Amino acid sequence: MKINEIFFSIQGEGLNSGKASIFLRLQGCNCRCKWCDTRYTWKIKDGKEMSVKKIIKEIQKYPVKRLTITGGEPMLQQEELDKLIHNLHDYEIEIETNGTIVPKLKAYNLRYNVSPKPPSAKTLKNINIKTLKKYLQIKSSFKFVISDSHDMDWVNNIISLAKIPAKKVILMPEGIDLNTIVKNSIHLVQYIKKYDYRLIPRLQIMIWGNQKGV
Repeated sequence: MKINEIFFSIQGEGLNSGKASIFLRLQGCNCRCKWCDTRYTWKIKDGKEMSVKKIIKEIQKYPVKRLTITGGEPMLQQEELDKLIHNLHDYEIEIETNGTIVPKLKAYNLRYNVSPKPPSAKTLKNINIKTLKKYLQIKSSFKFVISDSHDMDWVNNIISLAKIPAKKVILMPEGIDLNTIVKNSIHLVQYIKKYDYRLIPRLQIMIWGNQKGV
């Protein structure tokens, strides 16, 4: 598998925010968002090749059995991921994905944190509603990174088209510094009140700023 890094920290985003987790960051991305803060993961050739056996050995060094698989876009390496996950059956595993690739993993001990990218991201890959609906059929939540009101209009339209329940929706303010996160969080409160979504800021940015491997 093409790996960028493996580290132990706390989850800063999604439903497991605030919990200790091992992070497996895979190399390669098919979206390449304008405001991406992990651009070093974009080119798959830049990743370090590691066997499933070696990855498991690294993961097992840490004291928790909670694993977050992120990227880049992890679903680009589904075949290898399937082998890895089946050897970690006693772990709580979350996959962070942009939701552009149909999920084909067979393991049942998974939660998908699906993060469709809004217009402000200016991505290389457009959202497919049929693909999003595939994630609705499995254990998942939907995290939308919001930069402005135009993004929010797009999000509400996607939620309506894909029929995503409000209880599965997380709004996350875009930003790589504390001031921007606070500003965008305040802007999002009105939507939380109106639609009963959930607001979860980027905890890792609030604690460490825009740093790698924390």
